Formats: sequence, C-alpha cells, structure tokens
Amino acid sequence: MEKISSYTRDDLSRYHAAHYRPNNMVAVLVGDFDPGIVKPMIRQHLGAAVPSDRLTCPSAPTPLNAGT
Repeated sequence: MEKISSYTRDDLSRYHAAHYRPNNMVAVLVGDFDPGIVKPMIRQHLGAAVPSDRLTCPSAPTPLNAGT
C-alpha cells in the first residue's frame, strides 16, 4: 500500500500513455452478438487511440510449466 500511495498523478499518466495503446490491447467478446454492430462500436470508442511505435513487454518473466 505504501508503494501504491507514493505514485503521483503524473506517474500514472505516463504509465497509461506508455502501455494503453491499441497495439497492446485485446478486445474479447463473448456471447451472441452481431459483428456488424459491434465492430463500429469498438472503432468508435478505441479508433482514436494512437498506436505506439514500439510494443512493450511484460516486466515479469512467465515461469515455465514443467508439467508437474
């Protein structure tokens, strides 16, 4: 909690600007929907987002599953 409360608004804004880009996002839709209706809605809400010129990678390595 101490670490989180130390973040400033500028820290959060920089993080958001660096990581919340269309080329880092995935839209998952589940259920009975009409793609012809949903695709324009996604474009309306996310279409103005500017892609990053570089992709960011997760900072924590994913542990290998040894099958045990």
